[in-house]
Amino acid sequence: MLGCRVFWFEARPPERYPERSLASLTTHDLPTLAGTWTGADSDHLSSLGLDSFEEDERRQRRRVARRAGVGQDAAVEAAARGIYAALGRSPSLCLTVSLEDALGVVERPNHPGTTAAAWPNWSLALPKTLERVERDGAVLSLAAAVDRARR
Repeated sequence: MLGCRVFWFEARPPERYPERSLASLTTHDLPTLAGTWTGADSDHLSSLGLDSFEEDERRQRRRVARRAGVGQDAAVEAAARGIYAALGRSPSLCLTVSLEDALGVVERPNHPGTTAAAWPNWSLALPKTLERVERDGAVLSLAAAVDRARR
């Protein structure tokens, strides 16, 4: 790997990512798709006394909608399928799909600049057990969309 391409920061479309890179939508320190798609991430940042990014959030929703081929009023699940399929079409040799995005989780796993008193960094449980994740229709649908795109 010679690099990492995080969609939130990339000006280029996924189809133009370098082959020897890891493609992702987000990271553990950044908003989840559901958090950005619903506006909940900025609301949460504000509740923690941190700077929110409402304008950037709106811009990212427009970018996701365009690349995912969905309207901005689409369900989070449809946006996730579409954007991860777009990332799957990138030439990047590796692609990460976060469990938070696959499950529609709004909260980030980690909020840099906070302490345990403000936010339980790295301590949030996923909303489903592994056994339920393995059978979850939205997760399976997203995996199938990525699989089709990678072929």
